[in-house]
Amino acid sequence: MEIITIKKNMACFAEYKRLLQAVCKDETKENIYNIVYSSGKELVVTDEHRIHMIINQELIFDGFEHDTSYKVIAETAKEIILQKTDIKKFPDYGLIIPKDDILTKCHDVNISKKDTTGLSLVYCGIYEATKTVINIAYLEDLGDDCYTLYYHKDTKEKPLFFQNKNFKAVVMSIKQS
Repeated sequence: MEIITIKKNMACFAEYKRLLQAVCKDETKENIYNIVYSSGKELVVTDEHRIHMIINQELIFDGFEHDTSYKVIAETAKEIILQKTDIKKFPDYGLIIPKDDILTKCHDVNISKKDTTGLSLVYCGIYEATKTVINIAYLEDLGDDCYTLYYHKDTKEKPLFFQNKNFKAVVMSIKQS
């Protein structure tokens, strides 16, 4: 099986670490337990509550094969090792990502994992603007970066969409009773 190694000294290392925050930890869910290189456009992972995607082609190595999944063999502070798998099924994540023309741009958010007060303020600002409740840990997992926040105001679930030039994330809302 083919192996891809991403080392800490590589410019893309932080983006891959961010991607892996949303990888499914349940090995019995084979179709979402891996990273998939979807249609030669982006690297995608999901844990059923959120989707993380590397969308900048410059950060995706030539070694990735289109519509192929990769299992995380090792993830340390110094490297990430991925192994190609035979699994070809992956959920159609495109079904929950609406076209840009029906999304409402909310505002730019600057997320800092080290600034918990600032993170709480970002969370409160997101709620005030969208009336959407999400797991605050999912915000923290987006790492230290700036994103444009979008939401789809006409859906009951109200997923939130975070995007910058390298990365896109979809975070599903917490169901409220």
